[in-house]
Amino acid sequence: MPKLSYNLDELPDTLGVPAGRYRAKLVSCTKDKSKTSGNPMLTWTWKVLSGKHKGATIKSWTSLQEGALVGLKQTLTAFGLKGKINRSTDQLIGRIVVLVVVDRPSTQAGREGEMFSSIQQVLPKDASLKASKKSKADLDDEDEEDEDDEDQDEADEDEEDEEEDEDEEDEEDDDDEGEEEDERQRSSSKKKARR
Repeated sequence: MPKLSYNLDELPDTLGVPAGRYRAKLVSCTKDKSKTSGNPMLTWTWKVLSGKHKGATIKSWTSLQEGALVGLKQTLTAFGLKGKINRSTDQLIGRIVVLVVVDRPSTQAGREGEMFSSIQQVLPKDASLKASKKSKADLDDEDEEDEDDEDQDEADEDEEDEEEDEDEEDEEDDDDEGEEEDERQRSSSKKKARR
């Protein structure tokens, strides 16, 4: 049996490059078919150019299905292409972009719950490596979450108030019991003193 000797605290939680923005260059682009649907797609292979993960490779996929070409358009416009195009992807090899990488849970059978890196967006090479300000839709979603959090906070506060009220009643009962015990002891002391 093999012996394992690792510090699990030092190993990554995510397969691939962790979430963030990375300047990267295109290493290859191949036409493939999706393993699950059999639909045509492009597989883009990128190499991270700087930082802690310099030299790491990460892949992205864009559909070539009619009605699902938004990812292809996003990638090609990140290279500065516009309007009608008719060129080989080989002409894009070595070109630089900024990749927005996110961590996502796997949906693959047998790997549920595992986190993996996924390219969420391909941006032009001059895009900031810092996260941009949130869109209005993101802010609206956060407002709804905040309202839900506030409702939960209010419910938690009500529950805490009820617990505090119960504790105060218990303390009052304890105080009453303590006073009754003190009164009994005084009565007993008075009786002893009279004898």
